[in-house]
Amino acid sequence: MNRNRLNNKGFVLTLDAAVAALIVVTVLIYASQMTTKSDVTQWSQYKMLSTGYDILVMLYNTGALQTMNESKIEGAISAVLPENYEMRLEIRSFEEVGDEGELSPGPYVTVGPVIRDNVIRTHGKMTFLVFLENSRDTYGVHDVGTYNFAEFWIWLK
Repeated sequence: MNRNRLNNKGFVLTLDAAVAALIVVTVLIYASQMTTKSDVTQWSQYKMLSTGYDILVMLYNTGALQTMNESKIEGAISAVLPENYEMRLEIRSFEEVGDEGELSPGPYVTVGPVIRDNVIRTHGKMTFLVFLENSRDTYGVHDVGTYNFAEFWIWLK
């Protein structure tokens, strides 16, 4: 009888260890799938964000962004935007009013399709100045004409 109790205890301990091992393996598999899925999403969004900023800097360096002309900006974007992306760009302009540095809203430009809700997208911002060409202050520096705020959203088609 004593030997039978010992066999029962061994069976229960083995069953307990097997259930614990099954739980641990299940948790590890679930955790690895979640981290892998998360890394893929982050990499995809980082690549989209990088593309958006590259386009924004290119628009600024070529002068298209400073024109505040929708057709010029849209043409410049479509020339460099990869075929599998869509992008929306909004530019707000502010002009300095008076000597106290108050800002008054200026032109507002929107380029690109309406932002879709059912896709993974990312978002970026950039501020830039547009200087007046023919005016210089006492130090020989061009006066600021407008303060501008550019905001973009980019997503896969």
